[in-house]
Amino acid sequence: PQGRQRAARVAESGTLGGPRPSSRVTVWPFEDVRRKHEADEIGSDPSSAFREVASAVRAEHGSVDGDEYLEDPSGALLSQGGFIWLAAQGPERKPVGCVAMRRRRPEGEGEGDGASTTWELIELGVAKTNRRQGVGRLLVEALLRQYEEAAGEGETLTAEVPAAFDGARAFFLKMGFHEEDGAAQSLVYKGRHAPRGDVRATRPSDS
Repeated sequence: PQGRQRAARVAESGTLGGPRPSSRVTVWPFEDVRRKHEADEIGSDPSSAFREVASAVRAEHGSVDGDEYLEDPSGALLSQGGFIWLAAQGPERKPVGCVAMRRRRPEGEGEGDGASTTWELIELGVAKTNRRQGVGRLLVEALLRQYEEAAGEGETLTAEVPAAFDGARAFFLKMGFHEEDGAAQSLVYKGRHAPRGDVRATRPSDS
């Protein structure tokens, strides 16, 4: 099981933007950013970057849930088998986006109980100045590839898309999600990133 989680590192980072280095946005796994920060290759601390973007988006939408993710993303998410991806812009690696995937098992369940594991796609957010430029799409695509590598047979990725988030719902429908009967806030993805079963959509703060 531990090896299966490690295998998820094959999900690649991605880049978008024009020819100017200052405009390019790159999506990185949290662990890659941390290693580069510790090696003094980049100045951005991944926990601070995640906190900066997620806090700004939460404040915009009035959300206060899940403070533990912001206080200690490594402990609250990564140490539990989850993943975080960050979007950074330009040579200075300015944080402009984030998304996370939380892994959950019922209390008392062990690593071998794959069928009882669920995943939640959370904390999707993009800085106001970088919206409608493909950053949200790049983040979600990266995390869906991560899910494909990490999830076991019968596991699902779940979250909520409130009905009021019209733009977010349209975004996910364009990416291949569809509405599920009897679940007003749920979208379901059964595309190429979901070979092991349903991927139930995200609760985005922005797309």
